[in-house]
Amino acid sequence: MTRESQASPPVSIRERFPRRIRRIFLGVVIPLVLLPILIIGGSVIVRARLLLIEQINAQLNANAQIMASEIEGWINAAQIRLDASVRQQTLSDNLGGLLSMGQHRDDSFAAIREAIFTELIEFNAKRGDVIFSEYFVIDANGNILIATEDEWEGRALTVGTAAIFTGDQANIYIEYAPEPFYEDQVMIFVHVPYQGADNLRGHIVGVLSHRQLLDTLEFGLQLQPLSRSYFITGGENFFQLDIAKKELQFFEPAISQSQTFIPLQTEYSYSQPQSNNFNTSLHSFNEIRSLASFIWLPKLGAGFVFEVPQIVAFQQFESLTPFMFYLLVFFVLSSILIAVLAANWLPRPIIKLTEITRQFARGNWDVRMPETRRDEIGLLAFTFNEMAKQLSDLYHTLRKQVEDQTLELQKRSSQFEATAKVARDIAALQDLNTILANVTQLISAHFGFYHAGIFLLDEEKRFAVLLAANSPGGQRMLARGHRLAVGQTGVVGRVAETGEARIALDVGADRDYFDNPDLPETHSEMALPLIVQDEIIGVMDVQSKVVSAFTPEDTEVLQIMADQIALAIANARLHEESAQTIQELQTLYSTQLSESWRTLLGDQAKAYQ
Repeated sequence: MTRESQASPPVSIRERFPRRIRRIFLGVVIPLVLLPILIIGGSVIVRARLLLIEQINAQLNANAQIMASEIEGWINAAQIRLDASVRQQTLSDNLGGLLSMGQHRDDSFAAIREAIFTELIEFNAKRGDVIFSEYFVIDANGNILIATEDEWEGRALTVGTAAIFTGDQANIYIEYAPEPFYEDQVMIFVHVPYQGADNLRGHIVGVLSHRQLLDTLEFGLQLQPLSRSYFITGGENFFQLDIAKKELQFFEPAISQSQTFIPLQTEYSYSQPQSNNFNTSLHSFNEIRSLASFIWLPKLGAGFVFEVPQIVAFQQFESLTPFMFYLLVFFVLSSILIAVLAANWLPRPIIKLTEITRQFARGNWDVRMPETRRDEIGLLAFTFNEMAKQLSDLYHTLRKQVEDQTLELQKRSSQFEATAKVARDIAALQDLNTILANVTQLISAHFGFYHAGIFLLDEEKRFAVLLAANSPGGQRMLARGHRLAVGQTGVVGRVAETGEARIALDVGADRDYFDNPDLPETHSEMALPLIVQDEIIGVMDVQSKVVSAFTPEDTEVLQIMADQIALAIANARLHEESAQTIQELQTLYSTQLSESWRTLLGDQAKAYQ
């Protein structure tokens, strides 16, 4: 492989960072702007459509309620008028005479028949509006006794119709082509029961004229052009207004109409729902989508529907759709233009900051970004300047930390040196008092604590007696034989009892601290036990003028020193005991030797005698 092939050409900054913030900005901002616009625009359209549907349903319901009120008012008026006519004395007497004849007609039948219908027709026409078009009277068995239509007389009602017309309560009934009446016609009957003398019972029925009903349905067309109104009876029959013939006409409903309104008709017929109206959307005649309002007419026992083609209801909304579309396109194009302009203007301060950052990276620690703006770019410049200052401060801080760590290492070295010196002194010196005095001086000199003292327990282990100290206060305590009760007085007494190290980082807050007048500057204290073969022989006490002066490292080194001191004390005591034993042996030997010589010399003197 040649050297030319091994050497790779240098890569420029442009090649390493080919992407441009303008493109990224446009790629991010344009979707972020367009998406909310499209969502809001679509939501507005959907919401406007829903509000329009609610408004149309409310208007449909109001129109249907108006028409239903008109119909029910007309029906109530018809029932009241028929009941009032029956209560006339003359008509009541004639009805009694007719019912007493039954099916056997005599010479007075024609006169009674004529009198009854004359009074009914005259009473019907008194108010100026003819409500009833036909009348007939039936007996308790459902037989038509007389009728304004001659062909109805003498005929019997069907079982279902007779059950309706022979009840004890007045009622209203609507039906399509009931037998034996008109074929292919919708008839509305008003029934009023009659009970005369001798318990004669009969029923007078009036057939309502369609005129006023047709007027009400035509009024619905005035309220809402192109609307449709129709009735649904208990027999699942649908009736609507035939405008040309001016009459109600039976029609075959669309599938959607049957599936929607027949169950409603059945439900309202056998129960009493809380609301008597229902709004819905369905496919009406010729599959035309329509909005409809269903009103239940309890008096009539039928449902009334008022519906409007949806295209008519939404005509105004549909006319606004192109305008809303062009408005949405305008907002989209405006947003894209603003995004492009912003993409060219916003990166300029960032480019400038990039150049300043390069200078800073080359070692120009004094370069700063001008803080002339009060927006995020100004915040970025301020943050960069703060970062540059922090990096400079960090450099000096790290340098100081290195210096502090160097000093700490030197301090530790001095402490270990003191520990080594104690070990050497222990090996070189045999005198216990000299060793302890040297140790207190070394601790004060190498650790910087103003007082160090060593206590040893007495033979009875009741008191810890101060044997060595370096401070002036400690010297005064030595002069007067200072001692502390084990387990009772101060930190030293506690450690002498428990054999566990005790550190009071703030003596003012420590419950075991003994306020010594010879050491008034003490703010922290550490006591370490001197233990040899699990036996507590004393305590090393160190005090400082500084709160929280003792570090874990100080404790570790001083504990090592305390262990060495304990061993030195044990060795010194052993040395003293050995020396004393030798002394005693030498004395005993000298005594025995002298006694032996004295005895020997006495024996020899006796021999010479």
